[in-house]
Amino acid sequence: NAYQAVFTDSEGHQISYTEYKGQVIPPMTDTAKPSYIRLQQGVIAFVTEDASGATLTWDADDQTLQVKSSQGMDAAVALANSIEKI
Repeated sequence: NAYQAVFTDSEGHQISYTEYKGQVIPPMTDTAKPSYIRLQQGVIAFVTEDASGATLTWDADDQTLQVKSSQGMDAAVALANSIEKI
Protein backbone atom coordinates (compact mmCIF):
# COMPACT_ATOMS: atom_id res chain seq x y z
CA ASN A 1 0.00 0.00 0.00
CA ALA A 2 1.25 3.48 -0.83
CA TYR A 3 0.04 7.06 -0.83
CA GLN A 4 1.39 9.50 -3.40
CA ALA A 5 1.13 13.20 -4.15
CA VAL A 6 2.40 14.54 -7.48
CA PHE A 7 2.82 18.24 -8.22
CA THR A 8 3.41 19.67 -11.70
CA ASP A 9 4.34 23.30 -12.35
CA SER A 10 3.33 25.39 -15.36
CA GLU A 11 6.50 24.33 -17.22
CA GLY A 12 5.78 20.61 -16.76
CA HIS A 13 8.38 19.92 -14.05
CA GLN A 14 7.21 17.33 -11.56
CA ILE A 15 7.95 16.62 -7.95
CA SER A 16 6.35 13.76 -6.04
CA TYR A 17 6.14 12.39 -2.51
CA THR A 18 5.32 8.72 -1.87
CA GLU A 19 4.67 7.08 1.48
CA TYR A 20 4.87 3.27 1.42
CA LYS A 21 3.27 1.37 4.30
CA GLY A 22 5.95 -0.92 5.68
CA GLN A 23 9.53 -1.04 4.56
CA VAL A 24 9.94 -1.59 0.82
CA ILE A 25 12.60 -1.25 -1.84
CA PRO A 26 11.09 0.88 -4.61
CA PRO A 27 12.19 0.10 -8.18
CA MET A 28 14.91 2.12 -9.90
CA THR A 29 16.14 2.38 -13.47
CA ASP A 30 19.19 0.52 -14.76
CA THR A 31 20.84 3.83 -15.66
CA ALA A 32 20.43 5.46 -12.23
CA LYS A 33 23.58 6.62 -10.41
CA PRO A 34 23.24 5.49 -6.77
CA SER A 35 24.62 7.42 -3.79
CA TYR A 36 23.66 8.44 -0.25
CA ILE A 37 22.94 11.77 1.44
CA ARG A 38 22.31 12.83 5.03
CA LEU A 39 19.09 14.83 5.38
CA GLN A 40 18.59 17.60 7.97
CA GLN A 41 16.76 15.19 10.26
CA GLY A 42 19.98 13.10 10.45
CA VAL A 43 18.44 10.36 8.32
CA ILE A 44 20.51 8.73 5.59
CA ALA A 45 18.62 8.63 2.27
CA PHE A 46 19.39 6.42 -0.72
CA VAL A 47 19.72 8.60 -3.82
CA THR A 48 19.40 7.73 -7.48
CA GLU A 49 19.94 10.20 -10.30
CA ASP A 50 19.28 9.68 -13.99
CA ALA A 51 18.07 11.64 -17.00
CA SER A 52 14.56 11.88 -15.52
CA GLY A 53 15.76 13.57 -12.30
CA ALA A 54 16.63 12.62 -8.72
CA THR A 55 14.97 10.24 -6.27
CA LEU A 56 15.58 10.06 -2.50
CA THR A 57 14.35 7.07 -0.48
CA TRP A 58 14.55 6.51 3.29
CA ASP A 59 12.85 4.62 6.10
CA ALA A 60 11.00 6.29 9.00
CA ASP A 61 8.63 4.80 11.58
CA ASP A 62 8.15 1.42 9.86
CA GLN A 63 7.44 2.95 6.48
CA THR A 64 9.45 3.96 3.44
CA LEU A 65 9.34 7.56 2.20
CA GLN A 66 10.37 8.69 -1.26
CA VAL A 67 10.63 11.99 -3.12
CA LYS A 68 11.28 12.40 -6.84
CA SER A 69 12.05 15.59 -8.72
CA SER A 70 12.44 16.10 -12.44
CA GLN A 71 14.37 19.28 -11.56
CA GLY A 72 17.23 17.37 -9.97
CA MET A 73 18.88 16.82 -6.63
CA ASP A 74 18.42 20.28 -5.06
CA ALA A 75 14.64 20.23 -5.48
CA ALA A 76 14.39 16.66 -4.19
CA VAL A 77 16.51 17.44 -1.13
CA ALA A 78 14.51 20.60 -0.39
CA LEU A 79 11.26 18.60 -0.40
CA ALA A 80 12.74 15.77 1.68
CA ASN A 81 14.05 18.22 4.29
CA SER A 82 10.63 19.85 4.59
CA ILE A 83 8.79 16.61 5.45
CA GLU A 84 7.76 16.36 9.10
CA LYS A 85 5.68 13.89 11.04
CA ILE A 86 2.34 15.41 12.06
